[in-house]
Amino acid sequence: MSPDLLLQPMTLRTIAHSDISEFSRKNLTSSAATVQFTLIHGLFNLYSIMNFTRLFCKLLLNTARPQTLCTRIQTIRLKSTLPHLSSVMMSTNLRILVDMDGVLADFEGHFLKRYQEKYPREPYINVADRHGFYLNEQYAKIKPELKDLVFSVYEEAGFFLDLPPIAGALETVKELDNMNDIDVFICTSPVQKYTHCVTEKFQWIDKYLGNDFVTRMVLTRDKTVVSGDLLIDDKPNITGAEKNPSWEHILFTTPPNSRIQSNPSPRRLNGWHDRDSLNRIIESKRKEKFVKIIECQN
Repeated sequence: MSPDLLLQPMTLRTIAHSDISEFSRKNLTSSAATVQFTLIHGLFNLYSIMNFTRLFCKLLLNTARPQTLCTRIQTIRLKSTLPHLSSVMMSTNLRILVDMDGVLADFEGHFLKRYQEKYPREPYINVADRHGFYLNEQYAKIKPELKDLVFSVYEEAGFFLDLPPIAGALETVKELDNMNDIDVFICTSPVQKYTHCVTEKFQWIDKYLGNDFVTRMVLTRDKTVVSGDLLIDDKPNITGAEKNPSWEHILFTTPPNSRIQSNPSPRRLNGWHDRDSLNRIIESKRKEKFVKIIECQN
């Protein structure tokens, strides 16, 4: 097929025109390995000549804002002449899984408040002095019988519903969800005695994030089987049936996990105020996902 024929169906401007450096734009439009991205009646036509992978990766790495490319491609159907690419290219959105307890909701602070109200004469551990993921294990080291008292606090009615939001969590999650190339899901684990926990988790999300997020809640004891690109979670080691989960674990820093070293050590997000780190994580994952998409078509 000649370059002239490639240009004939173009009725709209090329997808690569926006937010791409002049150098990258020239490489895209003048190289012998011509790659045309065109939008026609809502269809995405992709033509690849010679070494598409090399050229496109070069374009991506020279793009100041690669999310622009993701945004333009995300909701467009591939032309039927390339059916083997459609399922891959339609998944260009980043799927971010966000834990609830300790990430969106202040589990530790709320527990301490309820525990002191319920057992004012018993010893307690300040949040800043917490270490290790499980509350009951640290309390049991003080007195073995405290373990059951810990369970009784967060298994009672109203505990999960009354959890206060963590500063900046709701605003950041909503901002992420408003980005065209990001899908946010809530991925949380219920406690084993779930009489109140499960219902109250749904109610909490509905109260603070709205019904749309209720439809995007995943409750599971095994997060490794959930598909995603990033999992923001305060649990240091997440294991399960799937030995190689699809997501990258981003450890949300809290006092209990701040001194924990896991192997391999995940990247950290030191609170929702740490926007620079969050932006770098998302940007690197965008590039990584795009490279994988290109590799899949070879």
